[in-house]
Amino acid sequence: MEVVAGKANAEVGIAGSAGNPDTSLRLERLFGMEAQFWLDLQLAWDLYEVCHSPAVKNIRKIKRITRSGMNAINLLPGIRLTGRGNFRIQPP
Repeated sequence: MEVVAGKANAEVGIAGSAGNPDTSLRLERLFGMEAQFWLDLQLAWDLYEVCHSPAVKNIRKIKRITRSGMNAINLLPGIRLTGRGNFRIQPP
């Protein structure tokens, strides 16, 4: 979503996605509600859409990884899982 103020703030054009931090700051300025509210609102809508889409069938097929499997995962160089979904960044 992009909010662009027109002539003396009399015209406001809105298009796109509120999930954009720049746009969320514009909406905060326009409506007086925190930018985080707009980001959270967009995230909630995106999650709702996925949960009610055909893609959810494939997502439900994903099997939870075991704790021993988590220990074997190397996410990125220097980042390791430490258990229960937490991670630690190791200096190079």
